[in-house]
Amino acid sequence: MRLSGTKLSSISQSSGLGNQLWDLSGTRPSLDLPFSDTKSLVDTTTGKTLVDFIRASSGTYVGSDGLIKTATTNLLLRSEEFDTTWSLSNINAFGSGSTANATQAPDGNLTADLVTETLDASNTQHNVSQVINVSSGTVYTISLFAKLPVGSTRQLQILIANTNFTVTPAANFDLISGSVAFSSNCTASIVPYPNGWYRLIVTTVPATSSGLNGFNFRFHDGSSNAYIGDGTSGFYLWGAQLEQSSTVGEYVKTTSTINSAPRFDHDPTTGESLGLLVEESRTNLLLRSEDLQDTYWIGLNVARTSGSIANPRGSLTADLLRENSSGGFHELFKSNMGADGIYTLSVFAKKGPGDRYLNLCISSGPSNALSLRVNLLTGVASSIYSEGATFSSATSSVTPFANGWYRVALGFTTSSFFAVQLALSPSDIAPTAGNFGLVSYVGDGTSGIYLWGAQLEAGSFPTSYIPTEGSTVTRAADVASISGNNFSSWYNQSEGTVFAEATPIGDNNSNQFVYVAAQGTSIAEEIFLLKSPGTNSITNTIRSSSSFQFSNGSDGLSPFGSRFKNAIGASSTSTNSAVNGVLQGLDVSVTMPTVDNLVIGRRANDTFLGNFLIKRLTYWPTRLSNETLQGITQ
Repeated sequence: MRLSGTKLSSISQSSGLGNQLWDLSGTRPSLDLPFSDTKSLVDTTTGKTLVDFIRASSGTYVGSDGLIKTATTNLLLRSEEFDTTWSLSNINAFGSGSTANATQAPDGNLTADLVTETLDASNTQHNVSQVINVSSGTVYTISLFAKLPVGSTRQLQILIANTNFTVTPAANFDLISGSVAFSSNCTASIVPYPNGWYRLIVTTVPATSSGLNGFNFRFHDGSSNAYIGDGTSGFYLWGAQLEQSSTVGEYVKTTSTINSAPRFDHDPTTGESLGLLVEESRTNLLLRSEDLQDTYWIGLNVARTSGSIANPRGSLTADLLRENSSGGFHELFKSNMGADGIYTLSVFAKKGPGDRYLNLCISSGPSNALSLRVNLLTGVASSIYSEGATFSSATSSVTPFANGWYRVALGFTTSSFFAVQLALSPSDIAPTAGNFGLVSYVGDGTSGIYLWGAQLEAGSFPTSYIPTEGSTVTRAADVASISGNNFSSWYNQSEGTVFAEATPIGDNNSNQFVYVAAQGTSIAEEIFLLKSPGTNSITNTIRSSSSFQFSNGSDGLSPFGSRFKNAIGASSTSTNSAVNGVLQGLDVSVTMPTVDNLVIGRRANDTFLGNFLIKRLTYWPTRLSNETLQGITQ
């Protein structure tokens, strides 16, 4: 069974125990999360989704085609709990006719609610709704899983209030025939699922204004949505979702906040699946990140045109920055950006007509600047040009993307407000002192470069792209965890082995945790794997009663930031770890901690956020041998 992009798979079957890692270990794990293979949160040992995932914002990632994608984000709250948050009109109170968790939902869990109409004396509407802020010009898709109880014959209507639409998008769905009975001012479809379930889908026309707008699931008797209710008719409902999209995405569960789907990233040039992307929260401080023609960006001796070529998303909105024939600087810039801190400036760039380089600069005056020149034909960057004392700790990176695009990044520490500059540079001229880190020259009127996706963020390395329009945008942190019975069903308190394969994204000058098994949010009882700041060190640690029981590590990342394999086998009488096939040291006396949850990409108390691509995370409820630890990490 599959929930529109959410993969539900059964136990892997092949020769031996099931797959290479299982065969190398000589025994079947009780938990296996091969994120890069399945591109899902499914545990392949049991076939169940045990991981709870939350990111209270949207986020981008690289798809297998090398293009930037946006993860599905559900804007409706309490998507599986119609007894809370939702406004109910002439609906029986839960516990009296309507029942929470009344039947099995499409994902196999007992979380679908029975929602029934009241017994009425006159015609009335029976409605389940939420009010959500919408944005002018945006298309929305609303969806819901619904099923008819035995004996019920009602149709279900999805109706969007016309508060911020010039029309009323609406559609009626017949769950007996599994068809769309009526639609108006929208695109409607119905998708069958096992056990009598359907997913009802409505896509709106663009909103004509911004503001609060009602989204309604309304009962319909086949003739009207206002009728005399019989007190018993209704629906099983589950999985309500609202997206800023013209197509329906995979279902994403929400509770008290909006939520977005986990991101499974890929190499932008080879398409290799890299695993689960977990990042700390970041904010893009630049506005109009994809509209470099906007007056937010000040142009100097340049012309700007859009729609010439496809951008890194694949749509025709990349901007061509073309020099004029004047002498001087040829650039876009934005002044008075943040001060006193660590920042990274990045932009996507591609070779345009002529042989111009991208000159990525920051400056706080003519003689206080950093500058990075990049050959957009080869992707080769110059050394960083620096003058003055305002900026320090400069770093740079050039990452190739599909179709000749590069993401160019310049990291720095500053003690002053600064200007961001996206400039053109002739290939044979370097910046000179007192020129804001730029190159002054006479343009030819035709040469230029393509630009898209400008980003300025507080941090020492670039994270996934955050698009902006008229305001800054914050991407929330990724939070993945396993708790309750989903944890205790596979974890052994007395001994076990944890395998992790991951790649650090960047160094945020603090410890970064790949995973932590802990007791609640306490740090007194825990088993964890972390990357130390400013080094290549990988450290495995066990703490019990706030006392360190085991801690060893390795300079396991060579070169810095490369993928590593790590395993720790632990018991009270024998604990050891291995990094990339090398054993790190045996301890024969360890007090094992008592833990009840697993957190991925951070510490259990929500500190020390990690930035990783996690390829695989696997657990065996036994202490595997030292030889096996070496074998599975080679």
